Amino acid sequence: MNKDLTSYLKFLMSLVVMGFGIALVTKSNLGTSAISSIPYVLSRVFNLTFGTFTLIINTLYFFIQLIVLRENFPRSQYFQVVVGPILGLFIDLSMFLLAGLKDMNYVSQLSVLLIGCVIIGYSIWLQLSAKIVNNPTEGMVNLVAIISKKEFSRIKILFDIFLVIIAAIISYTGLGKVVGIREGTVISAFVVGYVIRGINYIEERR
Repeated sequence: MNKDLTSYLKFLMSLVVMGFGIALVTKSNLGTSAISSIPYVLSRVFNLTFGTFTLIINTLYFFIQLIVLRENFPRSQYFQVVVGPILGLFIDLSMFLLAGLKDMNYVSQLSVLLIGCVIIGYSIWLQLSAKIVNNPTEGMVNLVAIISKKEFSRIKILFDIFLVIIAAIISYTGLGKVVGIREGTVISAFVVGYVIRGINYIEERR
């Protein structure tokens, strides 16, 4: 199979897998991931689905990068625009398929959360190995890193914290309470990173 076609298929698969992983983490009811916190909270405040707001937020990130960078925006990154619709679709589909996951005890919730984190970690590894395009969220982190002239990893942590704070504000303002942000939000931030490192370690020794 053509190498480019294989890479694009791998990238598409990463979005499908990521959508399922995000839905699993969310269905654990222990808090969604940092990057999904704002779309999830908005879906609770307004009458639109989690996937729809994922599409909207990712598209917004894409256009912010385009407006700020202008002619310096890499042509290869225009493919970011398809991430929102595909990821949003598979988040909604996965949420529908996992509708039966409810009324779980804490051990079951934690198990679902960890499985979801592993799946998200694997999807991110797939996306990185495809070398097609940045996820719009990572594109935003890269944009801030360029503007601030700070390290990507440092900005990534700060950006995730910023997303969680904004999600909490929206949630409290719109619902009178904080939803979607719990211990699972913190756990996912650590576990996903370790999963990616673990997969890289295995791949390097093949």
